[in-house]
Amino acid sequence: MIREVAIVSGKGGTGKSTITLGLASLLKDKAVFVDADVDAPDMYIVMEPELLKKEDFEGPRFPVYIPDKCTGCGLCEQNCRFDAIKIVDMKPVFNEFKCDACGVCWRVCPFDAIEVRRDISGEIYISRSRFGPFVHARLFPGRENSGKLVSRLRVVAKAVADDAKKDLIILDGPPGVGCPVISTITGVSLTVGIVEPTLSGIHDIIRVYELSTFFNIPFTIVINKSNINPDMVQRIKEFASENGIKILGEIPFSRRIVEALLQRKTIIEGDVEDGIKEELKRIWNGIQSMLSLTGL
Repeated sequence: MIREVAIVSGKGGTGKSTITLGLASLLKDKAVFVDADVDAPDMYIVMEPELLKKEDFEGPRFPVYIPDKCTGCGLCEQNCRFDAIKIVDMKPVFNEFKCDACGVCWRVCPFDAIEVRRDISGEIYISRSRFGPFVHARLFPGRENSGKLVSRLRVVAKAVADDAKKDLIILDGPPGVGCPVISTITGVSLTVGIVEPTLSGIHDIIRVYELSTFFNIPFTIVINKSNINPDMVQRIKEFASENGIKILGEIPFSRRIVEALLQRKTIIEGDVEDGIKEELKRIWNGIQSMLSLTGL
């Protein structure tokens, strides 16, 4: 049985990718790692993967006009509620950023001069890294359906795990609590929330906790940059205690972590304090324990 662990936070910049990359170092070739932030993927920068296979991701259907049939009557422009069509020199010009792919223009055209075609909205990459199998994706700028792309990404990752005979997938989730995050955590074995001790960090980890609870997914917390605001750390601990949430560990802010990432190295690989490396190992042991407690 393949188990999936989602690393999330509710906001960007909390250190999800940093901690996920550290886990990749610890679990070298023992798991499939997935960058589920398809709008702004960044794990590849440190992973430096070798591309093995690429898959196109088809998004919504967009209209294309057929010059030989179009008379420039303007019915498509008149009926477009999104103001995505303009008749220029008796020809329809489509604004793909305004188009909602509703298909009205195609339906109202009396000359069948418009057809809808699937748009390639992104790409999925299957790669090999120094830490083992790595799957990531990129949604093209201005394109939609990030949640759908994440869902497809997870399907591909499971196939990769099957082929590589791995029983663990770790997903570096996108920020927020929107569609791509829902697609990331739905059906996973465990959600790990990375929280920084700031007011916005606390508010956002509460949102992602509520989302995980809604889907009946076990939830646990890691406090990152734990030394920057002791009062906020205490508030996080109180929130965790009130809701029965286990805190797996605390990673303090360290300039050495920043320097390691600038050198494309993980916490484990870089010249980072031994105490931080040991704390990351304890966090991983805690994840293993949580997976066992949930019977997965």
